[in-house]
Amino acid sequence: MSRDEDLRWLVERQKIVDLLHTWCHLVDSFQLERLVEEAYAVDGIDDHGEGPVQGRDAIREWYEDSTRNVAAVAHNITNVIVEVDGDHATMRSNVITLTWTMANTHLGQQRAIDYGLSLAYHDELTLYPEGWRFDKKVLVSNTSRDGDPHVVAFGELPKTQKGIQALSRKAPPTPGVIAKQP
Repeated sequence: MSRDEDLRWLVERQKIVDLLHTWCHLVDSFQLERLVEEAYAVDGIDDHGEGPVQGRDAIREWYEDSTRNVAAVAHNITNVIVEVDGDHATMRSNVITLTWTMANTHLGQQRAIDYGLSLAYHDELTLYPEGWRFDKKVLVSNTSRDGDPHVVAFGELPKTQKGIQALSRKAPPTPGVIAKQP
């Protein structure tokens, strides 16, 4: 690749990673209207385990429902791998979430987390006139050596987290090829 191509790749990759970080911030701060407008394509898809939800309105409604019992949440993203191909990209990342539920608010603001999870995201993105947007965001179990799904959870996972419980019954994704940098 030429220097200009390398530079474009780096800039676009950073924009995609920034979108992921913005997505985390908007979820963690319960800014769900901004989340769907700024992170998802108009007909985008989100699947957090129970099956895909399509379109911004449906995605916002799903997040409103799934965070109803959440007092606070912190998404921590690691191991981000981005493949850019023109105006399309794929991204793989690991996520560790720390969650405090509404059920335990009586324990005070500085209490231990109610539950934590370690999972992964598999995302497909497109560069639209307004910027990079998720066409498809899928939460998946961790890749495992034994072929079983591994949802690493600590603490007590509420029954309201149906998507996470569904993930624990789905086969993990097949390990993919790690993106090559230019």
